[in-house]
Amino acid sequence: MALFSASESKILDDYYKLTVSIEGSQDLKEYVEYILKVNRGDSDSWKVYRRYNDFVSLDNVLKISGYELPLPPKKWVGNKGREFVATRQKELQNYVNVLLSIPLLEQSFPVKQFLDPDNYCFNYQELSLQHVSMVLRSESTFQVLQPCSFMGTRIRKTYFTAESALPTDRNEYLMTWVGYGPFCNLDQKDTAAVVSCLTSISHPFIANANICGAVKHGFYCVRQFERHGSVRDLLHKAKPKLDCLKKYGRQKGASSSSGGLSVPQIQSFGRQILEALKFMHSKGFAYGHLHLGNVLVSENGCKLTDLENGLLGLSCSLRQRVLSLKRLKSFEEIDVYSFGHCLYEMATGQVLTSSYVDTHSLTCSTDLKNIIQSILTEDAIRSGMPTVPELLENPFFASTPVHYLAKPQWKIAGRAKEVLTAYKAAQEFRLREDQRQVSLVKRRSRAANLTEDERRARRTAKFSSADGDATKVNPSAQQQQPPPPPPPPGVPPPPPPLMPPSGDPGAAGGGQGRGALLSDIAGFRKDGLKKAVTNDRSQPSV
Repeated sequence: MALFSASESKILDDYYKLTVSIEGSQDLKEYVEYILKVNRGDSDSWKVYRRYNDFVSLDNVLKISGYELPLPPKKWVGNKGREFVATRQKELQNYVNVLLSIPLLEQSFPVKQFLDPDNYCFNYQELSLQHVSMVLRSESTFQVLQPCSFMGTRIRKTYFTAESALPTDRNEYLMTWVGYGPFCNLDQKDTAAVVSCLTSISHPFIANANICGAVKHGFYCVRQFERHGSVRDLLHKAKPKLDCLKKYGRQKGASSSSGGLSVPQIQSFGRQILEALKFMHSKGFAYGHLHLGNVLVSENGCKLTDLENGLLGLSCSLRQRVLSLKRLKSFEEIDVYSFGHCLYEMATGQVLTSSYVDTHSLTCSTDLKNIIQSILTEDAIRSGMPTVPELLENPFFASTPVHYLAKPQWKIAGRAKEVLTAYKAAQEFRLREDQRQVSLVKRRSRAANLTEDERRARRTAKFSSADGDATKVNPSAQQQQPPPPPPPPGVPPPPPPLMPPSGDPGAAGGGQGRGALLSDIAGFRKDGLKKAVTNDRSQPSV
């Protein structure tokens, strides 16, 4: 039962970016250990001790992704010298910097376990299998076949292939298990009431859940397996059941010479995604987890999946960027912003790694480029992005027809509808508060940097002024200074004068007074002194 206690440990935002600096090293006789300081935000930091072989083991695990990381080569002799260790420390720091600059690797489980072993020390696959086995004891309609390790990019979400217990049902199913996230503000009873409504969705562009439920330690769901995988799998020409590092790594090519999907495919997928978003928004449902990994490719187009992520308090992959954009204050705006990222990825075949798009380097059709610019540029977010209905009216999407075999429906009970409304309001309030905190931290950081810059400028100006005063010389005063008169014969020459301090402003003009003093000393006559009479009172008086 020790595995179950792991789910009650500290819940972290796995998408929060970590920063690492190698502060030093220590010689442990047999090997050298490097000291890594890892930061999560401004207040949470810890130290990790890793030897070179640990970096080699991590690099071997990440080779499946196809990225060429700058790991320095191993040295067998002379690898403990001071200069070599200092150079190796800089090389390993560069290795870590490059590693964390690649989102796919930075958010992977091997990297998290390498940098934060205390919080990522569990075997999530085995832990999830324990929970799923207990759940299926009461759900006799499905049974687990085999696990699919790290099929998706979310670390704490595990996948299993499943089959129906009915002999007539030959379909393949996919079962998922995920624990509650750090932003879950619903109790188990309300969560169970809301997620049970996911099985009643009937929409051609939303993946329906066959069975699902919320229990003490997490959420389980069974959906029909789509053999084409997600749109991201389609972009990378990858089999959906493979490890995400292998599927989305560098070695996989895109589906066209331009690096993305064709324009008709983008129009079709984009129109269907917008139709699904419009339907969810009309029901007051807060999605907030739109990305191409959550868009499944079906026989008739595409379907949005993982609607439960927001209800479970899971963090979305764009959360840190959304917090820096104060104009995004509602889930509807977040979905439109995420839709812009989906369009960019479908057009280029690459994930946008910044908050805004560089329009000069974007190569796609003019109509598609204009839509992306209306969503992912700084001016668009400041002035207001288009809404989902406005995007549907755009000729780029309106020209693509959609057909409904039946009217979309979603039966939501009264209690569940109240919970959804309260949940959406609470999450949007928290979003604005987190945005305010991020903005406050940025202002304080800018003020601190400005103050430090001013201090440096003042110190530089002070030192420059002191150096200028020390080297300041009046050449005209040196030319007007007369030489001292020669001493009379028979008198020994006076000792050489002491050099005045370099910072004395009167040193250049004091030659005349010094010459007069030397003349008085040279003309001294002893017989010119007045005779003195001494009154001796040292004898004792009787």
